[in-house]
Amino acid sequence: MATLRESMTQGTSWNDFKAVTWLGQTFTPSENFLVYSVKLNLYRIGSGIGTLTLGIRAVDGENKPVAPDLDSGTMAADGVTTNTSGAWYEILIGGAILLVSGTRYGITARTSGGDSNNFLQGHYSGTDYYADGQGFRSGDSGSTWSTHGQDWNFEVWGNTPPSSAVVKKLRRVSVADIVRVNKVPIASMKKYNKVAL
Repeated sequence: MATLRESMTQGTSWNDFKAVTWLGQTFTPSENFLVYSVKLNLYRIGSGIGTLTLGIRAVDGENKPVAPDLDSGTMAADGVTTNTSGAWYEILIGGAILLVSGTRYGITARTSGGDSNNFLQGHYSGTDYYADGQGFRSGDSGSTWSTHGQDWNFEVWGNTPPSSAVVKKLRRVSVADIVRVNKVPIASMKKYNKVAL
């Protein structure tokens, strides 16, 4: 079960992102974990904004998010509330990417559509409540980033990675185990996998 790993939830102001204007937030895990999802505090103005994509990225030498996404998740941007108090939305990432303690990473949020009348609003703070990262905003689809306030509201959720003992155990799967579980005739495995059993 995923648990909360990193967060900043004390936003006081709002700013928009849409199309080529992206939101960015860096963070630094205090422990190793498999990222499961990211939550953002949002509201919507207008419609036809398309798909909201959230990516997890490495950072460059200036600690700014850098392409490509290590992993990403999506949701329908037009499903975001129009209530100006906003709401929290969870974007599932998948749980396959291991984030390493003490390493800085970047969250990027962008939409496939939108314009000056149709966009999403993200919640941010001008006070540095989260010391292990920085809020950013890009006007050119993530090619360059400028600092924005201090931090956007965000939550990163993740699962504890399996211990090395468990990984070793999982890797010790014999051909006999595969045959027994999947009921695959050994002759078929020889034919299709061309391995000596």
